Amino acid sequence: MGANLIWIFLHKEMGQHGRSELAANIDAKCISRREEIESRLSPDLLRALSRLDMAWIPEKLRPNSSWLSQLPIYEKGFALKAIEFRDGLALRYGYEIPDAPVFCSCDDTAPFTKTHAFSCRRGGHIIARHNRVQKALGNIAAAAFPNAVMREPWLIRPSNEEEPGLRADLGIAGFDDMDGREMLLDVRITDMDCPSNIKTGPPRAILHKHEAEKIRKYRLPAQNIGRTFKPFVMGADGTLGIHAAEVIDTLARKLTEQWDINNPNRHGAVRCWIFNRLTFEIIRASSACLRGYRRNDYAPMVYYDFMFWRPSMNV
Repeated sequence: MGANLIWIFLHKEMGQHGRSELAANIDAKCISRREEIESRLSPDLLRALSRLDMAWIPEKLRPNSSWLSQLPIYEKGFALKAIEFRDGLALRYGYEIPDAPVFCSCDDTAPFTKTHAFSCRRGGHIIARHNRVQKALGNIAAAAFPNAVMREPWLIRPSNEEEPGLRADLGIAGFDDMDGREMLLDVRITDMDCPSNIKTGPPRAILHKHEAEKIRKYRLPAQNIGRTFKPFVMGADGTLGIHAAEVIDTLARKLTEQWDINNPNRHGAVRCWIFNRLTFEIIRASSACLRGYRRNDYAPMVYYDFMFWRPSMNV
């Protein structure tokens, strides 16, 4: 009996050693295979793939992007048209925009590019993209913090008509339990593939640059009126900044408490739901930026209704 136990223990030990050696070989082969594949990919695709894992966000704050497998429930805001779905894939993976026009609709001489479409101010699609994300984020915040969300609060009120003043996109009272002050949010959606962002560096540096610009503009005025500030920066493909991830995590925690979900693992699912909800809004709005109408020189159509117009029958 004792000899049998010794052979069993030796077999287990040899099996564990063999499995660990096999796992090490598999890891080395996977790394080698990945490096071989990446060497054949274009720089644009490599840059797009570097944004998918969101490695710059701490793991405890990182939401899992599952918009590709999300059930298309229209009432919940998770439905996309076919062209919006294709545009979302093109933006996420750095592909060419499908069925793109040759010229931008703002001018017959301006060639159509994704960079031009995301910077063209005609038609109001850039502002509409910002407003759609602001509205969706405000609705989620209002569900997490009932009767505590204000839209576009003033930081600096204009003293005359020439000065525009300064306003944030959202104000949330009691956002931080430790502080208790009102927190101000301002949204920015940026094209991660525009030339200025590409020169900045990897996605972490791009998002940090835009967050720093918002902080320089809003943090001191917010402190002067006794409030805190966080920038909410996302890419046009759904890439998430670290401050935005912190905001989403806090909203998910509050919603988990509001919905009385006792399972602690559900907090991550709620965080993923919020991120997907905002991602769908960005995809729809970005598709409108790519394909929206921008001309204003058209004339109203004049037509005749033959049900009421008759030729003269008098000969």
